[in-house]
Amino acid sequence: MSGPVVVDPGTGEILGYAPIKDRDSVYSDNAHLTALGFVDPDTVLLMVTPMDFRTMSPEDGVTHLVSWDFRTGDFARLGSGGPGVRWIAVAPDLLDGVS
Repeated sequence: MSGPVVVDPGTGEILGYAPIKDRDSVYSDNAHLTALGFVDPDTVLLMVTPMDFRTMSPEDGVTHLVSWDFRTGDFARLGSGGPGVRWIAVAPDLLDGVS
């Protein structure tokens, strides 16, 4: 199992976890799931590229920009694109708590 986790920096308490079955470490070790930062105190911006290494090559994947409200567990797809989308950058001043 892997998946995004939000931890309170002061207490170490786990505030949110979205478990993903990840037998081949596609998301945990191979950069197909990346947290970009917080949009607001309850919402994490994620980049995710569903992948199956047995049947796909990295060029076959579609990458999604996703918001995750870790308090409710809700996900929303904000946009999608081809392999080049994996390399977009997000302006840090747009994300909460980033200086």
